[in-house]
Amino acid sequence: MKRWRSRRWLLALGFLLAVFGCQSERPIGDAMGQLRTLERKGEFTRAEALIDSLLGAAKLDSATRRRLLWDRERLSRIRLDYNLSRQDLLKALRERVRDFREAELDEWEREGKLDVRRIDGEKRYLYASVSNLFWRYPEIRARRLPKENRWDSEHSFLALVREARAAREKSVGRFVLPHRFRCTHTVEVHADAVPAGKIVRCWIPFPRAFPFQNDIHLVDSEPAVKWLGEPESRARSAYLERRSEPGVPTVFKVSYEFTAYATINSLEPARIRPYDKSRPEYVYYTAERPPHIVFSEAFRALSRRIVGGETNPLLVARRIFNWIADSLAYSYAPEYSTISNISQWVLQRRYGDCGQKALFFMTLCRLNGIPARWQSGWGIRPGHKSIHDWCEIYLEPYGWVPVDPDRGAAANRYTETLTPGEKQEVVDFYFGNLDPFRMAANCDHSVPLFPPKQSFRSDDVDFQRAEVECDGQNVYFDKFDYSLEVKVLKHP
Repeated sequence: MKRWRSRRWLLALGFLLAVFGCQSERPIGDAMGQLRTLERKGEFTRAEALIDSLLGAAKLDSATRRRLLWDRERLSRIRLDYNLSRQDLLKALRERVRDFREAELDEWEREGKLDVRRIDGEKRYLYASVSNLFWRYPEIRARRLPKENRWDSEHSFLALVREARAAREKSVGRFVLPHRFRCTHTVEVHADAVPAGKIVRCWIPFPRAFPFQNDIHLVDSEPAVKWLGEPESRARSAYLERRSEPGVPTVFKVSYEFTAYATINSLEPARIRPYDKSRPEYVYYTAERPPHIVFSEAFRALSRRIVGGETNPLLVARRIFNWIADSLAYSYAPEYSTISNISQWVLQRRYGDCGQKALFFMTLCRLNGIPARWQSGWGIRPGHKSIHDWCEIYLEPYGWVPVDPDRGAAANRYTETLTPGEKQEVVDFYFGNLDPFRMAANCDHSVPLFPPKQSFRSDDVDFQRAEVECDGQNVYFDKFDYSLEVKVLKHP
């Protein structure tokens, strides 16, 4: 029976190849439908073989060829994300979950608690499967080994929130608590990851000019920066080139300094004014942006439940923020480029990482006519450095106001040593306010790079780590390392 199924699939493939060259819409649709079916069944090797055969044998227009190349690339990325076998996962669970029993793995899988895909007949688990169990399920988090000490981290966050608010009371402006930073962003392409003697192109995130982030200077780079984005670019980057050498990594470094401020707003519902809906900026930042911001019926239904009859934009946005803080758990995600609709992904699962929550929040805000835009870069608080995403909403007469849905949800769901009142202080802070420990490079998502990248983006939504290509081919995240060294030069 298995041999007959294999022969039947080969006959179908032969038929598709025979008719595909006629360039009619139906054969193209048949081929793409076959690919989707194979992927859904987890038959990645067969899907890849079909793609390769179509690329090699059929007369394709450039758009169809690029679509097939992207499908092949996406399958490769999914394999990299789902890199744990059952034995790998069992080993990790035994090491990290107190009193773990092997039968629990099957139980958790039946209950839908694990990130699992069947690929070529084998169950494969997401790289962060164990950590995600801790994030999503409190009863499993209680069994975490070793037990983490959250006292210092949580109370330092509370102290930061209070310090920023106290600074605002002594200031006439909303930008307070300035910190001067020097950062060095390093990208190291692995030795022999690209052909020797080829030009490697690298785009590194660079601080963008914002009211809360200014006095930005390029200090040094290795090699020399060939192009630096305009200060108010939607996604600001430093672009460098270097020729690869055999047997050694290809290294890029960019050092810069900037001053960042905490943003503290006193938002009053009674002061909110109507939008001028004729402004192009309003139209742009309230529009759908497929594939990740789509006003589906499921989102419309959720919006009706959350917002009710409220019409004040400030109060509507706060209701959405509160719902996310109460309802969405944190979870490490597959690479954004492999997810067809990120906000819908979160809606279906009720969890997500910082960027996914930001897009989810933005979708609901825009659906309600509130301008919302992406913001991202790095969180650079000492001892807590990481790539991070948040967003801004526009409110008349306040202008662009920061909102960090992930920080609000984290304070609400994961703080263990703060009192309820202290926890609420932190939650409240991240609606309308921002700490100074940020390096913001972006004010929009899915923004093209300049100079244009010839190949696929490693991350086609965000821009925090870096983008690299060589000889017209993308250099994916598994072929280079990145890091950000941060020094605080001056603070109050």
